[in-house]
Amino acid sequence: MLKFLASLAIVIVNFSSENSVSAHFQSNSQTDGSVSSFASSYEQWIDPNNHFIDFFTVEDQKQARVIFIGSSAYSQDGQGTRPTVSEGMGYGLLLAYANNDQATFDKFLRYVLSISDNYGCSAYGNNTCYATAPFMMPWIINQDGKPFLFQASPGAAAYYSNGSATDADIQIAWAIYMANLKVSKGSWKSTTFETFKGILTYPQIFQEITLAVRLNDIDMTNLRYVPGNQWGAGGTQVLYPGYFTPQAFVALDTLSAPDVSSKCPAFPDHDPINSLCLIFKNNVYKAVSIDYLGGNGTVKVDGNFIPKPDAPNGYTVSAITTATAIFSSSNQYYANATIQATYYDEKGAPTIKSDYYIEYNNAKWTVKDKGSTKESSYCQSSTGNSVFVCMTPSDASKVDYKFSTVMTNSLDAIQNFQTHYDTGLMPNVLHYDGKNYDEWSESFAYDACRFPLWVSDFLQNNPADPMTPTFTKFLTDLLGTKGVATFVKNGTLPSNGIDAIKQTAIGSWDNPSPPLNSPIVAAADILKNQQLYNELSPSLFKYDITKLQPSPSDPQGDSTPYYNAVMVLLTRAIMENRFGNP
Repeated sequence: MLKFLASLAIVIVNFSSENSVSAHFQSNSQTDGSVSSFASSYEQWIDPNNHFIDFFTVEDQKQARVIFIGSSAYSQDGQGTRPTVSEGMGYGLLLAYANNDQATFDKFLRYVLSISDNYGCSAYGNNTCYATAPFMMPWIINQDGKPFLFQASPGAAAYYSNGSATDADIQIAWAIYMANLKVSKGSWKSTTFETFKGILTYPQIFQEITLAVRLNDIDMTNLRYVPGNQWGAGGTQVLYPGYFTPQAFVALDTLSAPDVSSKCPAFPDHDPINSLCLIFKNNVYKAVSIDYLGGNGTVKVDGNFIPKPDAPNGYTVSAITTATAIFSSSNQYYANATIQATYYDEKGAPTIKSDYYIEYNNAKWTVKDKGSTKESSYCQSSTGNSVFVCMTPSDASKVDYKFSTVMTNSLDAIQNFQTHYDTGLMPNVLHYDGKNYDEWSESFAYDACRFPLWVSDFLQNNPADPMTPTFTKFLTDLLGTKGVATFVKNGTLPSNGIDAIKQTAIGSWDNPSPPLNSPIVAAADILKNQQLYNELSPSLFKYDITKLQPSPSDPQGDSTPYYNAVMVLLTRAIMENRFGNP
């Protein structure tokens, strides 16, 4: 999917003197009387009358969402009214963190969790989700919080929009990670949230989202990030440089890889003897279908057994997840239980299977294998009435990787592009097959421009990191004559960016393009490139969201007011280092 960015304004208030404004930023903001303060811009952004954000209450839970388009997105089913995108929610969480606004942060997070719980999907086909992902937010939803048949343009092919987007997933996780740092420092309180897995805190939610990212947003063969989990195999063939967020990868790497061993666990005490505790561990990195789970009595399952609609005794168990069921019988002398679990590959073929019949008779529990594949195993407790069933594929260890490796490999792909085309630029969409596609894909424009934004943020917060020299060279080349320097005229880059392959301007220089210019300003500020800074910064500092509010009557499919504001104000926040650790 060719993603359009979510739009919101990001502004900073109530910062300590320790994070002083850079000399460049300070001098511009003081001399230009048209520039609104961060405080006033923030108040404009959170004012619901200005149409950036909706505030509402759902079952006594205060929530908020960032709006993407005032009117509607293009949609085949006409359901794309006043949509929100997951990117916008990621930026909203970062904004609230930067403004030390926990109340708004928590409202955004409740919305993300609610939508993810209702519509998050990890396996998708024929406009149907057949494996849920309750901690991954669909990339675009309408004002009612529902996915729809999205179209990139009128008449384009439509697809159901419940797949996630990797940039949003990792940035949402990053924001939650930083929120927990504030809790640990005592500046924020520890908040709890209702989730699919019960009441969770910031670090517990961060752990769940990190696992979801590990299993759904990474090409585990080549260890590079993909655009999102809805792409399928096609996602392994492309890379979006604008998604590259080093600070987020650093945060994700603070958690160790999941345990995919089949070692028998320490069993809990379980009574009475004629009842069975069944522990099922799915070590497959995709969801497993529980085609039948039943017995001669009652079955009580925990929340990791996800019921299948219209399938009595049928469930799914998410990837790398352990689920527990308790079988109880009113017959003190006899009981039985059955578990039939199957992993179906992308073509629908059953490839891994657990099939066990467990019976209590003559004061003893026995387990019979009814046709399990070699990837399935089981063990019993000393009393016999606790049984552990595990499905472990031969390549289960592939989930044991470092996000730093993903970051390095993804960066290598961008560098290979630059070497091949002898440029400091990177395209909106990098195709590993080397073929040229449409103009938007091959241009350095409104998607790829986020690369210098996030890399600049990393550089100022990690001066001693081993990757810092590499990132510095990337930005230096980007700002050089083989990058953007040749294409700056009239205080702006060309309106539609630069063709990163042909190295030609796209569009004119008649009107400054703040969202394209501002990330370059951030990079120029970090690298002390005075010339580029002086040429491009006026359009950044003159952009005033208090005078450029969006409207519910904006043209269909047009997110310009939102996108302009977010890129300009995110840049301001990064230049003031508001996304560093508290």
